[in-house]
Amino acid sequence: MIRYGLRIELLVATGLFALALFLVGCEQISVSPSCPTGLRVGQSRNVRANQRNPGEIARYLWEVIPSDAGRFTSATDADTDFTALREGEVTLRLTASDGLYQVMAECPVRITGIVGLAVILEAEPVAPRVGQAVRLTCSSIGSTEAVRRMILLTDGDLVVDLNTVSEGVVRFAADDNGELVFRCIGEGEDGTESAPTFLTVVVGTGSPDDNANVNINANDNNNNANQNTNLNADSTDVMTDNDNQSPPPASNDNRGGGK
Repeated sequence: MIRYGLRIELLVATGLFALALFLVGCEQISVSPSCPTGLRVGQSRNVRANQRNPGEIARYLWEVIPSDAGRFTSATDADTDFTALREGEVTLRLTASDGLYQVMAECPVRITGIVGLAVILEAEPVAPRVGQAVRLTCSSIGSTEAVRRMILLTDGDLVVDLNTVSEGVVRFAADDNGELVFRCIGEGEDGTESAPTFLTVVVGTGSPDDNANVNINANDNNNNANQNTNLNADSTDVMTDNDNQSPPPASNDNRGGGK
């Protein structure tokens, strides 16, 4: 009986010690993301981790749920921009890890649609190397479908050939360093044109940034008020023991229901 009693006491002590370490980890890292309360399709707003003890946090991962509702400029940065791509109620999730523990926090965002004709222009990669193929995609995002979408080179240090892949999609590769500005215009069935949206692509010699980039309609200044309200009070932190887990991958997926 004495032997079993000692064993039980040892197990309890070990469990309390593990719990103490876990709670210490919780005290060491914490995030409380600030997110916009609402966006329109095509709009972009800054999101921040508002981390505690940032020197202890080694990795960040932003996700949107569902994954096709938007895109982050850099999903692995503590401070980045989120662009809304689909109408609906979505969740922004931030996971932070110090290599031993990880914390997760979420905040809801409501994305509303755009009435009328509107387009958005995306590039992948956003910062290509010289000679690397770049794909430009102009998409219809308004309530009125843009049946024709034209991508034009507006300005820049270089001259490039745009090769059409499909409607609203072109490819190009620059043979030198420089900056290129592209313009996209959508056209409805009745011939009405949308306001142009612009995108800047910088070609360099370094490693390419494989994160997709979205540039917003330059003339879209409506309904911008009250878009930057922080939602810190509604963010929920969840602590998990990450001893046997690898850090989260840098990609948007629907983990547990959820560029």
